[in-house]
Amino acid sequence: MEKRSTKLVETMTLFIKIQAQSCQHGMLSIKPMVEQVSDPFLKTGLQMCVDGYDSETIKTNLKAEVDSTDAYRNLVIKGIVMVANQYAANPTVMLEKFKSHLSAEDQTKLDVMAGKVVEDWEEMCVSSA
Repeated sequence: MEKRSTKLVETMTLFIKIQAQSCQHGMLSIKPMVEQVSDPFLKTGLQMCVDGYDSETIKTNLKAEVDSTDAYRNLVIKGIVMVANQYAANPTVMLEKFKSHLSAEDQTKLDVMAGKVVEDWEEMCVSSA
């Protein structure tokens, strides 16, 4: 279980980094990040974002591949949908949404891993306003 929770926190951190990049520089700017992803399921979903598919199409296609009891993959789908909806969930919102799915210990890990990205994002928003 420990390995699974670490993988989940790492994946959530990746989503937050991708979202910050996407919101700041556009969806196509995440392509190099997507190319580095090794998980085929995650990569497929993110590539659909880059290719311009709408969030409902992405969600429908990915859900067809996932058992409803697979908590990890269902959270991956939520993250991909947030990325696809680019401006609907900024990195700060994404962090809070993800934390609601984690234990207190994993919330702390996510804060440590993704907190700086979110802080930088918030700073950039204030300075560009």
